[in-house]
Amino acid sequence: MGGPGRKRGRLVRRAWQRLDTRFTAGIGLAVLLLVGWQLFNHYFFMNYLMGRLEMSMVYYHYLSFMVELLLVAVVALFASRVLVAKNRELEELQRQKDTLVDALVHDLRQPLTAVVGGLSSLTGSGELSEQTGELASIAQEGASELLHMVNDLLDATRLEAGRPLIEVREMPGDEFVRHGAHLLGALAAEKRVTLTVDLPPDLPRVWGDSERLHRVVMNLVGNAVKFTDPGGQVTVSARPEEERGALVVSVSDTGIGIPPGEQQHIFEKFSRAAGTPLSGRTSTGLGLYFCKLTVEAHGGKIWVESRVGEGATFRFTVPLAGRGQKA
Repeated sequence: MGGPGRKRGRLVRRAWQRLDTRFTAGIGLAVLLLVGWQLFNHYFFMNYLMGRLEMSMVYYHYLSFMVELLLVAVVALFASRVLVAKNRELEELQRQKDTLVDALVHDLRQPLTAVVGGLSSLTGSGELSEQTGELASIAQEGASELLHMVNDLLDATRLEAGRPLIEVREMPGDEFVRHGAHLLGALAAEKRVTLTVDLPPDLPRVWGDSERLHRVVMNLVGNAVKFTDPGGQVTVSARPEEERGALVVSVSDTGIGIPPGEQQHIFEKFSRAAGTPLSGRTSTGLGLYFCKLTVEAHGGKIWVESRVGEGATFRFTVPLAGRGQKA
């Protein structure tokens, strides 16, 4: 039985084989033409030296240059046609892959939602023994994390394709920040990491998609807790910057930090800091990529400031209701 990954791999290998065949044929043709021309050129020049051809040296060099220019033009035209065809094949493969991933992730979300809901009802029923309840809670936590990753992948795929996804409305500036941080309170307590939400009481209103933005906060706080040792501190804060017309949200930790050379890559798809020791910490490389796409879809930007061993601070901007534009 072949899974989606194996099928996609066969398609990619087939495309590369076609490209290799075309390039091999093209290179072979170019070599034959060049060798043929050099043999003819040698024969032509020998006859010229022996006086069998009545032609000036200037005319001879002009003819030689024109023939070589023609050969180069033929090879360049062939190569460009092959590359254009290959680009179309790759675009089609990418479209098929995106369609497959979208369908697969969408189909996964519904049963996962049912699993999480069922486990939540079961653990909240009070009818389980202590040991069974603990096992059910572990299963619920794992299913919830998997559902969270599936949602990130699905939304990231849709944002990549430019599909309408963000539904903004005017809302209090602290709404999505408190919600996202609150959902990670249990994880921080279990890890024995102090989670602090430091928000001024007079935060201005913003334009944003509350559901997606609170997931951005969840991803950033989840990463901060995950890479902070027990006894550490994670702080979520926000402040308005009128000159930017934006609310700047910050998530700081006292964790292991991110090497300078990796900071520009961590927002890429399926990427994580290569020099970061995970020590059992799992990371798919989707969370920060989802954060980047979501923040940019709001017209904002996201960045990180960090030193190894001194923690990290992630910041992102959301447009203020009085200054930002509706998405």
